[in-house]
Amino acid sequence: TRVLVVAVSDEMATRRIVEMARKLSPKVYILARVRYLHEAAALYDLGADEVIPEEFETSVEIFSRVLGKYLVPRSEIEKMIVEARSHGYEMFRNVEIEPANISDLRRYLPNVEIVTIKVEDKAPASGKTLADLELRKKLGVNVLGIISDSGNILNPQKDTGIVAGDVLLVLGTSEQIARSRHLFRDPVRYPRAGVRALRPRDGGVPIEGQNGQGASDGPAGNSGPKED
Repeated sequence: TRVLVVAVSDEMATRRIVEMARKLSPKVYILARVRYLHEAAALYDLGADEVIPEEFETSVEIFSRVLGKYLVPRSEIEKMIVEARSHGYEMFRNVEIEPANISDLRRYLPNVEIVTIKVEDKAPASGKTLADLELRKKLGVNVLGIISDSGNILNPQKDTGIVAGDVLLVLGTSEQIARSRHLFRDPVRYPRAGVRALRPRDGGVPIEGQNGQGASDGPAGNSGPKED
């Protein structure tokens, strides 16, 4: 089957081409592009098999993106687009969209949370990429977006870098998120369990404790200086 695509900006020229093509070849499949929806009827009368109005397709694309922002599943969006193309603008006039929010997400995924975490100065994650951190592999959390001074990033890639001051949009269970927080905090202000807070005489080096407790003040293996 041969297909003729007519994609010129002149409305009258498009009509003449479609009319002539249909007279010359009754079997050719004619696909025409027009700017406005109201131009389509005349082309169908002249013999076009399919007419694509730019105005309509732009509206369909906007419609699709709006539904996506409301967390409507992609399969449902595609079904609505098929109906929209079948029924024209009437579909857009009658559709009702119920905004989705985090509570709707929790209804389907009750154990999942979405939180924002700010990367503090001297945080272990600062200066590293998402690939370096391996958050999903090691901790099970996903970074959905990054808000930074240089601009916002949606669905960041593995080579996306993280710097102090960035705000991360993180998805995971409460336990997974809790285990990941130390990567974004200043270790001096928020020492991890089993690591005693730094003191000036420690020389800036964390002292690992035993069983989550601080190490002894005396030499290794001793509980402290003995008194005679």
